[in-house]
Amino acid sequence: MGDISVLVVEDGDEKFEAVRRALFPSGSYRRLDRAPDFSTAQRQLEANHYDLVILDIRVPVLRGGSPASKNSADIVELITRGQAINPSYIIDLTEFPEELSANSSYPLEYFSIEKYSSISDEWKFRLSRHIEYIKRTKIASVNFHDSSFDYDAVILTARHDNEFVPIVNAMSWEKGTLSDDGRFPGFKVKTGVWNTSTGFALKAAVVCIQRAGLASAAAATSLAISRYKPKIVSMLGMCCGLNNAASSDPQKLGDVVIMSDTFCWDEGRYSDTKRAKAGRMQEIAFFEARPVSGNISPALKMHAENLSKRAKNYYRRNLRNYIRCILQPR
Repeated sequence: MGDISVLVVEDGDEKFEAVRRALFPSGSYRRLDRAPDFSTAQRQLEANHYDLVILDIRVPVLRGGSPASKNSADIVELITRGQAINPSYIIDLTEFPEELSANSSYPLEYFSIEKYSSISDEWKFRLSRHIEYIKRTKIASVNFHDSSFDYDAVILTARHDNEFVPIVNAMSWEKGTLSDDGRFPGFKVKTGVWNTSTGFALKAAVVCIQRAGLASAAAATSLAISRYKPKIVSMLGMCCGLNNAASSDPQKLGDVVIMSDTFCWDEGRYSDTKRAKAGRMQEIAFFEARPVSGNISPALKMHAENLSKRAKNYYRRNLRNYIRCILQPR
């Protein structure tokens, strides 16, 4: 199967089968739906995005009813008014193209008109060319999206005082660029131009989720990617905030840290169901996080420590090269 989705709005079984056979051998679609009437087409277009809609000029309101060109015009109007999820392309495949051209209710700039014939294959070749065009356009759109970035880096943290604040303070921000972003309800966000020690000026955002757990991190990461379109996303833990004089082992940005103790905040929950109020025990309902902890095995811990000591220069060299390649100066 290919990578486009198709909706065929057609009440005639024979014509639908001809269209389906014309599409199937080329493997040009990943989804093929049929709407035999206006009502079905309306539901499909409100629920799904289609790369291509193949529309008959005469369809009934309900299956088995009388076909009329007004109903197909209403489908096009649904799309152009924004009441449906707009398809990428519309082809009116009809035996009566002259009727469509003469009907002023059709905004002809939105779609192509092709003449269907049960005794000729010419329409199949034209349909194939339309599909190839749609596929190339879709590939170009994906390539543009994948190569178009807004921010160079997004850094996510879970805690505010011992992660977010020390990391923001440790970064060298270009004067006048650091600001708060209030588009994340419940999060703390700083954005600005970060001047790195290696001379790069990077457009960066630091996001504080203000809660722990994999589910929260996944949701925040997805939102950050959609808002900032970064080249790289990084999550820094509490160890990056432990760089003051009181720390026995100060850490710096870019350090590789191997944890021996882990806490999972997505599994443990507890509820204090009773509380004393005015001499009586009152039922209440609330939940709080109770992390489930775990430790790595002593053998794995020793192996990790030996590996990190032997490969320290390797890590440092490759991390520096990676940052230099990925985060190109603007």
